[in-house]
Amino acid sequence: MSRRLVVIGENTADEILASIARLPPQGFDEITKLYFDPADPQRHMAGEGAGADPSHFILGIADLKLRQRAAEVALRAGMIPFSVIDPTAVIDPTAVIGPGCFVAAQSIVSCRAHLAGHALVHFHVTIGHDAEVGEYGVILPGARISGGVKLGRGVLVGSNAFLYQNVCVGEGSSIDAMTYVRQDVPARRVVSVRSRE
Repeated sequence: MSRRLVVIGENTADEILASIARLPPQGFDEITKLYFDPADPQRHMAGEGAGADPSHFILGIADLKLRQRAAEVALRAGMIPFSVIDPTAVIDPTAVIGPGCFVAAQSIVSCRAHLAGHALVHFHVTIGHDAEVGEYGVILPGARISGGVKLGRGVLVGSNAFLYQNVCVGEGSSIDAMTYVRQDVPARRVVSVRSRE
């Protein structure tokens, strides 16, 4: 039985492939990169999960809507989510990493933290104790997520942003780069340095 891993996306997919190259062999006979075309999502992925040996997949797409859509197409095709954790990342043994997550180089996921399925944690990110990153969440390079922070489904945290302890950010919200967040953020809001929230 052969095993195949498909890394879906472009630039972030290359970063995932670089992390995979630094890991011990993962038991895949083939690892490929696949561009996801939102205009024709079925064209490239229709046959990926078919047959006796379904492919595994991980998303290398930072755009939140496109990320979710690619996952839905892959799952419908019978593909299986696979997580990749760079060997230089530090993951506490009590942390929970959901299916299809990527934790990039030199990131830290602290004690009792939880990453839901398909979360993407870029380079040099810190996720504090008891923090939760919702499904499809994207944390961009250098962001600091303090202890007890709760990020809803599909939240984007920009590069070098800082979220103060126990803050809750509602589903679909975005925190711009270099923004300091001290209070809760409702669903589907954009918070930036200029908005002073």
